[in-house]
Amino acid sequence: MRKRCAHVGQHARRADEGTHGGSDVEAVQPARRVQLPTRCLRLHGQHFPLGLLPLLGLIGLLLILLLLLRKRVRFVTFGGTELDDVRVWRGAKIEMPATPLKTGSLFGGWFKDKECTQPWDFDEDTVDKNMTLYARWN
Repeated sequence: MRKRCAHVGQHARRADEGTHGGSDVEAVQPARRVQLPTRCLRLHGQHFPLGLLPLLGLIGLLLILLLLLRKRVRFVTFGGTELDDVRVWRGAKIEMPATPLKTGSLFGGWFKDKECTQPWDFDEDTVDKNMTLYARWN
């Protein structure tokens, strides 16, 4: 069951009785009860409805999941043809990019490390984090 905002103003209105200020008698009327939204935030005496807060939270959660599940693969060619980054879902395989060109060198494949000792296997390896693949030149 939803709770209702508990704050209801306790202010009173004064109404002068009868004469133009000549009477010492004043009537005090209780403040009208105001129906507030089902859920609200009270900040510095003001009430703010929170009806959209769960929806905004859900959208934020989806954006965070999207950021956590999408990964970027960079290709470093060490002076060869520049290649665009690839974005894939976490755990996905990537397609082999176009073979880069470099004057006076033969392309030797893509590697997981700068030293080009750990080859990347496009048929078997999957992307589990943001990463960089390095071109080897012979």
